[in-house]
Amino acid sequence: MKNIESSYLKNNYGPLFESLVKIYKPEICLELGCLNGYSGIFTALGLKSNKKGKLHIIDLFENYSYNHCAFTSVKKNFSEAGVLKYVEFIQGDVFEKCEELKIEKIDFLHIDISNNGVVLKKLFKILIKKFTDKTIIIFEGGSTERDNIEWMKKYRKTPINKFIKGKWFQNNFEYFVFEPYPSVTLCKKKFF
Repeated sequence: MKNIESSYLKNNYGPLFESLVKIYKPEICLELGCLNGYSGIFTALGLKSNKKGKLHIIDLFENYSYNHCAFTSVKKNFSEAGVLKYVEFIQGDVFEKCEELKIEKIDFLHIDISNNGVVLKKLFKILIKKFTDKTIIIFEGGSTERDNIEWMKKYRKTPINKFIKGKWFQNNFEYFVFEPYPSVTLCKKKFF
């Protein structure tokens, strides 16, 4: 996977995804935003190792105006990794597709769609009804360094740190932030 461009590559986050899938053995995985497929391929490798599960990926692909990858290139990357049969691709707007999603529960969720505090809060509120006590959630960002990148400041985006330190998130989720850039936050819903 070293030839697949990703901000996760520098700090080798791929094996984290694969390990979480191998350990927790999710059946229904959802990835929101996949760019070139780096994290999705590692997630699918975990599913392949477990010999079960499906990864549903929602992305705009070439319809996204900013940094994106063509659907045919992404599909080729999954095929070359030998994990295409573990993946279902859904092209479209993440918010619309999540509202329409015919999945009752999500076992493993990865969010990486130009994340900021507002985007994450909106997605969490849409998907929270699909979280169980076993759902593992991981999203790109969470560190102060990531909140201060150029486009976050230029477009005055709400920091992810503000979201995770906010009352709603604190009351509903437990979490840990892996700090090395771009950082990833791993969390689970609290059940009382």
